[in-house]
Amino acid sequence: MANEIFISYKREDLEKVKAIKTELDEVLKGEHCWMDLDGIESGNRVSQDKINKAIEESTVFLFMMSKSSVVSDICLQELMKANQEYAKDGNKHLVLVKIDPDYEMIGMFKMMFGNRDIINFDDKNQHDKLIRDLRKWLLFSEDDDFPEMRKRVEELKYDYYLLLAKQEAIEIEIRDKQKLLGKTEIDCSVCGKKNDIDSRYCQQCGNILTFFPPHSFEENRLKLIRLNWKSNQEVGSYRSLLASLENEKKNKENQMKSKESLLQSKDTEIQNLCQQLEEEKKQSSSMQSSLERELKKSQTDYVTLKQKYDEESKAYSELKKKMEEIKEEEKKIKEEEKKIKEEEKEIKEEEKKIKEEEKKKKEEEKKKKEEKEAKRLAAEEEKKKYVKEFTVNGVSFNMIPVEGGTFQMGATSEQGSDAYSDEKPVHSVTLSDFMIGETEVTQELWKAVMGNNPSKFKGTKNPVECVSWNDCKDFIGKLNSLTGKDFRLPTEAEWEFAARGGNKSGLFKYSGSNEIDKVAWYQGNSNNTHPVGKKNANELGLYDMSGNVWEWCEDWYGDYSSSPQTNPKGPNDGSDRVIRGGSWSSFSAWYCRVPYRNNRTQDVRCNILGFRLAL
Repeated sequence: MANEIFISYKREDLEKVKAIKTELDEVLKGEHCWMDLDGIESGNRVSQDKINKAIEESTVFLFMMSKSSVVSDICLQELMKANQEYAKDGNKHLVLVKIDPDYEMIGMFKMMFGNRDIINFDDKNQHDKLIRDLRKWLLFSEDDDFPEMRKRVEELKYDYYLLLAKQEAIEIEIRDKQKLLGKTEIDCSVCGKKNDIDSRYCQQCGNILTFFPPHSFEENRLKLIRLNWKSNQEVGSYRSLLASLENEKKNKENQMKSKESLLQSKDTEIQNLCQQLEEEKKQSSSMQSSLERELKKSQTDYVTLKQKYDEESKAYSELKKKMEEIKEEEKKIKEEEKKIKEEEKEIKEEEKKIKEEEKKKKEEEKKKKEEKEAKRLAAEEEKKKYVKEFTVNGVSFNMIPVEGGTFQMGATSEQGSDAYSDEKPVHSVTLSDFMIGETEVTQELWKAVMGNNPSKFKGTKNPVECVSWNDCKDFIGKLNSLTGKDFRLPTEAEWEFAARGGNKSGLFKYSGSNEIDKVAWYQGNSNNTHPVGKKNANELGLYDMSGNVWEWCEDWYGDYSSSPQTNPKGPNDGSDRVIRGGSWSSFSAWYCRVPYRNNRTQDVRCNILGFRLAL
């Protein structure tokens, strides 16, 4: 069959690989080899399906290994595909062919593929072996009873090595960044020794050095390793002292034997002298005195040696006593080791409890998520009953009905000392039913109506900004022409009533919560606008009433009156229009409070100003 051999290579090696393919086709007497020749020469890759099919249909996969191919994403993808595909069939063969004499396998590539057949094509013996193997593989095949098992084993190996590669890459990145920060050492988590930051293992205890902090159960394991290491250090110290004392004891015993031998030789010498004196006494009385002096001297030497012997014997007794003390220390060490084992048992039981608690915690979290999702779905269903959806040029937006009612407008009690002077006096306001936009007007809705997008921070779901009050009125005019409706800007009173949650108000400081990060984008958590509806909604289901962008209102800006009012429209004239709600650039949460008031001239445009529709 043709194309039984798939050749994977890098473009830089084209000429060398073409020569190898030509040789193999000649030796194997036919077109047995397939390589992505057209795609590389034209500069465009052939379809991935065609390459995958060629790998699946081939019997032998030859990976042309060079400095360029082992770092090529395409070549490595083909190699991984073959590695997984060939695991299904034991009759298929993957061979690494070394065509670059200067390249040696290193790092993760060696770890993953170091056990594969590697052929140096320039070596005649290996070259001939490859030819023989190809002839054998293309002529014979055997059934494989375990293709799925082989496939799974290879997939698991691949996943394992991939995880190792990711961990090693992360370790290298952390080490490089620590170097940039000026750090040159890494502490061992077992013995605490400071090692060079490029070291892989601790120079003192041999522990693997890592920048990853341990989990709770990993910390217990490290505690055991530290206890064992400390115990081994102490035992090693005692054993070293014991060995030293043993050597000292042997040296003393050898010295004692030497002294005893010397004493024995002196005794023998004295006896010989005595005999000699007796013999010489018979021969000459004149020599008797001389011999007696010699005898006395020898006796004196004997006494001196005897004294030294006694001193050595005393030292030996003291050494023996010290040996007994060391044995007592060894006994204490064994008792300490027993305590350590008991502590290990307690730690294992503690780890078991921790795992059980974690399991229980996960189950509780899962239950909470399910309950939260059920509530969200119920709320969505309830919302669909009364939310009104409009569509303009393919872009849809929702309007939320607000039931009319009476509320206290301005610096109400929940605002405390944060209230500003123009939020006073607090006064009673009665409003009729109205509708208000679920979100701020988005950039996609503006473009659908106006045909352009003036915003600085682009994003179809982001609120439109850089629009003046006049621009908003132009937009609303065109929107009403397209829909036949009477959309408008909300009055300041309508805006505050909706922001407070209408008749469902929870009397929160911000729209929907007393915790600003739950409901608003402001300078404390942002440096630009964000897609609408990503924070929590308020009691009416309205999003971003606090933060994201300031929102234009219909009213002229002016002082409040203490008199009760019904459907107020604000002053009859003025210099500035009202803006409400705060924005992403508000450096204090104070500006995002529901009663806070701000104002701008109606022709000003900037990237913190947007608006919301009313109906």
